[in-house]
Amino acid sequence: MTLARGALLAALVLAGTPAGAQLSSWSVQTFGQESSTKDCVRAPIGGQPGDVGAGAFTIEQWIRCARVDNPPNDSVFYSPDSTDTGTGLSPWIWGRIFLDRDVTAPGATGGGTWGASIHRAGNINGNSVVRWGAIQKNSNVHLNVQGSTDVCDGTWHHVAVGRDATNHLFIVVDGVEDYRSTGANTITGSLALPSGATDPADPYIVWGNEKQGFPGFPGIVGHLDELRVWSTERTAAQIDANRFLTLAPGTANLELYLRLEEGSGQAVADHTGKNTGALFFLGAWATSVPSGGGTTSTSTTSTSSSTASSVSSSTSSTSQPGSTSSTTTSPSTPPPPSTTSSTAAPGPGPPTTSTTLARDCSRVEECDDVDPCTAEDCVAGLCRGEPASGVGGATCELRRFVGVPLCPADPPRRRIERAIARRLAAAARLLDAAAAAGVDQMRGRRKMQAARKKLGGAERRVRRAIEKQRLAEECAAVVLVGVERAQAALPSP
Repeated sequence: MTLARGALLAALVLAGTPAGAQLSSWSVQTFGQESSTKDCVRAPIGGQPGDVGAGAFTIEQWIRCARVDNPPNDSVFYSPDSTDTGTGLSPWIWGRIFLDRDVTAPGATGGGTWGASIHRAGNINGNSVVRWGAIQKNSNVHLNVQGSTDVCDGTWHHVAVGRDATNHLFIVVDGVEDYRSTGANTITGSLALPSGATDPADPYIVWGNEKQGFPGFPGIVGHLDELRVWSTERTAAQIDANRFLTLAPGTANLELYLRLEEGSGQAVADHTGKNTGALFFLGAWATSVPSGGGTTSTSTTSTSSSTASSVSSSTSSTSQPGSTSSTTTSPSTPPPPSTTSSTAAPGPGPPTTSTTLARDCSRVEECDDVDPCTAEDCVAGLCRGEPASGVGGATCELRRFVGVPLCPADPPRRRIERAIARRLAAAARLLDAAAAAGVDQMRGRRKMQAARKKLGGAERRVRRAIEKQRLAEECAAVVLVGVERAQAALPSP
């Protein structure tokens, strides 16, 4: 998406989306990374309106995931439509995490922590359901609820979690209440960001993964879109009325709204204009989006309940609300995948693990996801994709960082960025030359060896920048992971 197209899209959204329009054009794709820097959307909330939880609140998000890509991360299976209470670590943390507002600083007091993840209901063969929980920091008491609706079936689902005015927790899926705690199963007191939350990762809300970088807590493998944070309870009827609508920035009690319409880069805008500094790390931009649309809400107190007949993305046929549109993990429309390295590549955030594309198939040609950095296959009737290997795959990874600001959210460090970018661009050119000469030929092997040296130099520059705090660690890590993936894609010398 060019800047002009992005500006035009934003203007159309603000003016009002006509009936029958698509809710969005972009989503983000996460791959469940368990490294110290994880793929996720991260929004700072310390001292900003996005810090909700003092009273009733609601968090909304669209999710698309496939069961095969999100195996259980726990040997304890709770029954569907169930409640768990107790003290200590909250059971939601053991699932495939898609929402995390945890706090780990030992001196933090007051407030609370909360999060949501995908679990298997009842047993390993049960539905992939939402588990949502919170801990009151002072008492260390937790409350968790688990629904029964399967949300990892390869199609888009709208998921809302929150706490109501009577301190019960609730889950709403596709505009229908999935589960709500009852009676004495409540969690009282403030669940806002605790005082003394001084761990570097504490003052953030994170979507798509576990926020602290701990191993053993994988994030969701799938897509996310339209992230909304409310400082009030949203009823199932309100959620259902607005889940297909683009909301106006001034909508009452809407404290943070990440539409994820950027389509490239790391910076993510808050549609409300109330919060700053949100970023998207390591995942991929995608054009798989929730099908369906309606008029933009212009009220500051409520939103229209009318929705238009659903439509799919530009590359798929008309479908029912919440169904799956075709996937493209690129921030613009690139040429079809190629074994050469001359094609444009998607923005920062290539995948590291094989992932289903949520499409049935009988042959590999049906699985093209239009991402030149992904190799597709048809396995057991399902499309799967994984990062391309070889010289072409390595060059594709590098081109994610060529010609774009490496760390646009950082204070300007142009000299350092240019030094790293020069090495990455030089490595890409050398790999192009290696491919042209033939990697099995002497000239091709020499070019590939020279590219390895350039990559090694870029890696050392990035690590030195992190060590000397000349680039933000989170931003520099995105580049570092790209370099490491390029190195891993290259054939052995």
